[in-house]
Amino acid sequence: MRLKQLFGMIAILIGLTVYCLLAMRIGAWLFPLPLLLEILYYIVAGLLWLYPVMWALKIIERNNNPTEGDNQ
Repeated sequence: MRLKQLFGMIAILIGLTVYCLLAMRIGAWLFPLPLLLEILYYIVAGLLWLYPVMWALKIIERNNNPTEGDNQ
């Protein structure tokens, strides 16, 4: 199971890096917009990554904790 966690964490780090680079690139493209819209974009982009990471962490942790019937 530890190998699953290692690969999952590596995938999360790579995915988060790609997401950050894309979010910055889109933010730079939107730079001519008014400052308030740019701030709003970065707030939304800064929070949006949480959902895929929470989903990935649930998958990584699934079947990792033994249930009561597995204590042999």
